[in-house]
Amino acid sequence: MIKTIPLDIIFSFLIGTIFALISKNEIEKNESYKTLGFKLAGIYGLWFGLTVTYFYFKYPDWMYCYFLDVSLILIIVGWFMFMSALFLAGLSGYLLSASFIKLKLNKFILTIYSLVMFGLVFLFTSDRYFVLGNYKQFQSGQIKKIFEVPGM
Repeated sequence: MIKTIPLDIIFSFLIGTIFALISKNEIEKNESYKTLGFKLAGIYGLWFGLTVTYFYFKYPDWMYCYFLDVSLILIIVGWFMFMSALFLAGLSGYLLSASFIKLKLNKFILTIYSLVMFGLVFLFTSDRYFVLGNYKQFQSGQIKKIFEVPGM
C-alpha cells in the first residue's frame, strides 16, 4: 500500500530510473528527452497521481503522514503541487539515469539510491501508513488501523 506523499514522490523517481534502464539502447542513440521512455516516465507520474487522488481528497491527513493538520487551502493547492512533483520526479529519475548511461557510469546507482531512500522513508514513517483517520485522531492515539476502516 503505497499511497502517501513522502513515498509517492520517491516511487515516481524510482519508476523513472527503471524506464531509463529499460530504454538503455534508445538512450545511447538519441537525446534522452526524445525517447519513449522519457515520455512514459512523465505519463506514469501523472497516472500514479490520478490513481491516488481519491485518497488525497478523502484522507488528506493520512496522505501528509499526519505531519500536518491539513487545511482546505493546502488540500487544493497541495494537489497541484503533488501532481507536478510526481510528474517531475518521474522525469528526473529518467533523465538522471539516462545521464549515467550516456556517461558510462553505473546505470543502476540511482535505482539503488531510490530504493534505499524509499526504504528509509518507509522505516521512519511506517507507523503512520497503517492507521487511518485525521490529524487530531493520530495525535490523541484514537486512530483506527487501516484495514478496520470500511472501504479499505
